[in-house]
Amino acid sequence: MKDFLVKSGAISIFWILLAVLATARAEDSYCFRFTWMGPAYNNGSYMNSSTTCADVYDACRDPMVITNDSTTPNFTYIWTNFLREQVSCRLSADSVCAKWTRYYEDKVEYTMHTCSKITVEGEPAMTSGCVTSVTNNSRRTEVCACKSFPGMQPCNSGRQSYTPVTVLLLLNVFFVTLKSVT
Repeated sequence: MKDFLVKSGAISIFWILLAVLATARAEDSYCFRFTWMGPAYNNGSYMNSSTTCADVYDACRDPMVITNDSTTPNFTYIWTNFLREQVSCRLSADSVCAKWTRYYEDKVEYTMHTCSKITVEGEPAMTSGCVTSVTNNSRRTEVCACKSFPGMQPCNSGRQSYTPVTVLLLLNVFFVTLKSVT
């Protein structure tokens, strides 16, 4: 009886996860679309209500995000608590989620997230990873690209998330291991 419960429970979990992943495939992929104003700004910083990104930084994408304690934003909080139209853009087939981070003397000034096409001279369009451009001895820009998956929180990090197929393969290995143990 115990073996039956373990096997039927594993099978049920498998089908539930498969249903979730199938539902996720039906949705669109998104990228975050906002600019974190950087550690120089916090909840005590003053900005006029009409101030836009372009008023503060040369490469910027509204809305502006300022965190309470000048730390990087909590992406899960932003994704779950704001309307998609406010903080994201729909990822088209030939674009990537892009993250531009501007550094001055090796300290982050700000980070911009958006949907984009990124090309490096002499290379095909970027689909993942990061490249760095140094404009002078004290200023550099890092650009990272990734592709988000349908129904999941956007990536915008330069690192790829697990695809639904990878998750299914890992589950298959788990169930085969479970079966061999029981």
